[in-house]
Amino acid sequence: MEEERQEKETTQTPDETSKEEASSNLQRSERLKRKKIGKRRSGRFNKRYLLLIVVIIAVTAGIWFLLRKPQIEIEPLPEEETKKEQSEPTFTPTQKPVNKDEISIEVLNGTGMPKEASFLQGKLRDLGYTDIELGNADTKDFVVTEATFSSNVPEEVRDEIIEELEDTYKEVDSGTGSSGKSDITIITGYKKGHTPTPSPAPTTEPIETPTPTASPSATPTP
Repeated sequence: MEEERQEKETTQTPDETSKEEASSNLQRSERLKRKKIGKRRSGRFNKRYLLLIVVIIAVTAGIWFLLRKPQIEIEPLPEEETKKEQSEPTFTPTQKPVNKDEISIEVLNGTGMPKEASFLQGKLRDLGYTDIELGNADTKDFVVTEATFSSNVPEEVRDEIIEELEDTYKEVDSGTGSSGKSDITIITGYKKGHTPTPSPAPTTEPIETPTPTASPSATPTP
């Protein structure tokens, strides 16, 4: 058998040997291609595997960080301190009550109508004010009631008196300023419902002319 093979090998032509070499070269190239394809696939697989591992590590690290986050614990106060806080009363500032007897008021009649100042004096006494002086204004043509308050008059007193004046008079003008020797100065105007009486028109009276009378003539006596 070996002799026959040797005879066959020796009897092959150059064309046949070249064909065999070409086929062997093709087989080698195919093997190399397969090896390269296998390496590429393995490389892609390795990259995906590494990326998956990185994602898993990042997720676990985040969960671990959240679980390990320090929690603030509020320590309860001792019972003695809580009892002290509950037992201590809270003081709220209270407004000092106004002593109306210390408020001085001057009421001036500004219309010239009788007893206008005394009328308002009675209203103010009903509110609790006692130090009230009466007088007449310089002029008697006040239509609007004027009230002047000094700066030391409490706002409570100011609001109360203005409300009473607005309920009584047609128009009220109030302000802050120097009110003389009194804390409050009020000049009365027209009250609500007052209708000014028209002044009488001047009348012309006829001038009487004396009629002449004849004097008696003396008769001679016989």
